[in-house]
Amino acid sequence: MLFRSSDCLRSLESVDYVPRKVIYVDNDSPDGSLEHVQVSFPSVLAIPSGGNLGYCGGNNVGITRALEIGADFVLILNPDTVVCNPGFIATLVDYMLANPTVGKVGPKVYLREYGVVQNTILGWPSIAGSFLSVLGNVVSGERAPKSGAVAVPTYVPSLNGCCLLVRAEALRDVGLYDGDFWCYMDEVDWDWQAEQAGWKRHYVPVESIVHLQKESGYDFASRANYFMKRNTAIWYAKTGKWLSLMAWIAITLPVAVARALFAPLFGRSPLKYARFAVQLATAYAGVVADAVRGKFARPSHSIGPAQIGRAHV
Repeated sequence: MLFRSSDCLRSLESVDYVPRKVIYVDNDSPDGSLEHVQVSFPSVLAIPSGGNLGYCGGNNVGITRALEIGADFVLILNPDTVVCNPGFIATLVDYMLANPTVGKVGPKVYLREYGVVQNTILGWPSIAGSFLSVLGNVVSGERAPKSGAVAVPTYVPSLNGCCLLVRAEALRDVGLYDGDFWCYMDEVDWDWQAEQAGWKRHYVPVESIVHLQKESGYDFASRANYFMKRNTAIWYAKTGKWLSLMAWIAITLPVAVARALFAPLFGRSPLKYARFAVQLATAYAGVVADAVRGKFARPSHSIGPAQIGRAHV
């Protein structure tokens, strides 16, 4: 990610919003990224996370440091992005200042090339919604709108985490991202907690960045799919949706086993798919055990004034 991080940081130099402080969190990169950023971008606060903490843990390190130095708003930005509109942060800040109950906003994001809108609006997970998504519909029984169809600021259930502006007050109230997710579904979890606390999420269709997400083929036995499935189970447990949790396990685990059994027919490695099924079954058993022990009833990622000083207004 060394070169993409450099492209991202270089593009941030064009942003016209002041005052601002760019914080780069290195999540234990083995390629010398931290040292490169420290030398090549001296105005950037480049800090190590202390290990590979995943997407959630790395973001938490950056968010915590931003609040420590008095940020009123925190922009969370993927490293595989480049700014295409220098004024987007100012627009988002102005919108949040005018709408004090909005805790998070997400702008219009382009996918891989300018002009191709990435859908960054997410709905709450549901079993019915998952089936609808297979049919090309939205992942929400509420039919969350698609980003490309939204022309004015709009309330949405949740937002993709590649580019977000979050109010410091909301972060103190809701807490950090839950590190147990590691990656994927973490923003949905935070947004759900924010909803319960009275903070809204709005999609504001101002051009912002190009997300240079790599194009790769879908693999059912991928690490990404494992986290998506495991973390959906965690989310159902955290939100007390026990029937949905059981249904999710009852549907997805047999599918994983069937994939392993029939993998040779499709030229796939049965061992790889069998390992995936075992890994998924183990993860699901852990989620159920944690739920029985009451783990999900106890917040583990809270943040407050005792930990972080109040932001300067």
